[in-house]
Amino acid sequence: MPIQYIDYALWQRAYLGDPADPDSMIAAELRYWQKTLADMPTHLELSPGQPDATSYDTRGDTLAVRWPAALHRQITELARAQHATSFMVVQAGFTALLSQLAVSNDIVVAIAVAGRRHPSLDELVGVFVNTVLLRIAVAPDLDFAHLLDQVRTRSLQALDHQDMPYGVLVDQINAARSSPAGPLAQVMLAWQNNKPAELALGELDITEAPVHTGAARMNFLLSLTEQFTESGEPAGISGVVEYRTAMFTPTVIEAITDRLERLLTVVTANPRRQLSSLPDLDRLP
Repeated sequence: MPIQYIDYALWQRAYLGDPADPDSMIAAELRYWQKTLADMPTHLELSPGQPDATSYDTRGDTLAVRWPAALHRQITELARAQHATSFMVVQAGFTALLSQLAVSNDIVVAIAVAGRRHPSLDELVGVFVNTVLLRIAVAPDLDFAHLLDQVRTRSLQALDHQDMPYGVLVDQINAARSSPAGPLAQVMLAWQNNKPAELALGELDITEAPVHTGAARMNFLLSLTEQFTESGEPAGISGVVEYRTAMFTPTVIEAITDRLERLLTVVTANPRRQLSSLPDLDRLP
């Protein structure tokens, strides 16, 4: 193997440099994120009576999500027409839903990125995943196509600045806050579109079995995976919502996922529809 994980760790430290050095890469990244996240909201309330974001009760549960192949095809076709990706279409729909539910036009969502920017890291074993934040301004008179344009632009900008370690960013932003320290984002979207890894150990048949730990990493984490037929055609999108039970009831989580599916069905059929005219996006039970 040409390089090992320790080589990457040492390279990253040298590449980013010292945050105290204004000419270092990490200082430049920090300036970008401080400007992007300036005056960002500290709390995203999706349901009535939701506890404050600084609550540290991490007990959680999960809910399975499954969207049909027909919706997957609509998402893929709109992404192609708008020079975007399927992830960006779903992210735009998710942002529109959060804006309606929270009655806010300033939405921040955490996004997981692979972190393997160099081809030499493709086969290397180790954790490279980082988190970036997408901050989107949602105007009620905006149509979905223009919201998708904004999401695409913000996503590409975030990927250009994905080298900033998320833990360092959280510490730096919270240190400058006058309000109580809490997570920069309480909602996260994770997206997988690669084929499931195949593992063979002699004659053993190995099957992936997700295990829920009883805890939730964030208030609301929506993790989705694209499914494809053998010929590469969209076959549906499946996934899971991991949520904190102190924040949401199962009924609320089911309502959120159902409304997201309905919203995406509507806007992928008519991307010029104004966000303010979308149905069934009132406050949750």
